[in-house]
Amino acid sequence: MSNEKLNLDQLKENVVEKGREVWLAGLGALATVEKEGASLFNKLVEQGQQLEQEATDLYGKLVNRGEDLAERGKARVDSVKEDLEARKDAAEDKVESTYEKLEQRVATAVDKTMERFDVPSRTEVQTLTQRVEALTEKVELLAAQLEKKTTTTRKTTAKKTASAA
Repeated sequence: MSNEKLNLDQLKENVVEKGREVWLAGLGALATVEKEGASLFNKLVEQGQQLEQEATDLYGKLVNRGEDLAERGKARVDSVKEDLEARKDAAEDKVESTYEKLEQRVATAVDKTMERFDVPSRTEVQTLTQRVEALTEKVELLAAQLEKKTTTTRKTTAKKTASAA
């Protein structure tokens, strides 16, 4: 704890000493300014104006350079973007073309394989399905007619049996 207090005391002394030095430097500057008077002031104003002009010129150059770089950068980005778009479109066209060719080859291979194994085509299956549906309708119609005839015959037989009894 005593080391900390010692360090704090030293720090305080250093701060006070530096403050005193700054104060003395300020007094020295004031004395110098009073001695040299208006001449020094005018010289400082002139140097300040020169620095201000140089800073303004540099700022203008930097702004112009920045605008130029921005325009060139935008033009380059636009160029790259157009190039990428063209490449993307070409790649999409090539992929689509390749896919269509592949699809056609696969379809042809499947058709040949189906034909080789004597598997009926879609059209043949649809035709057979239509024929089966038509035959089913006829069978159902005939079954309904047969049932109606059978029901009528039973009623007639039942009436005859009831009359005979």
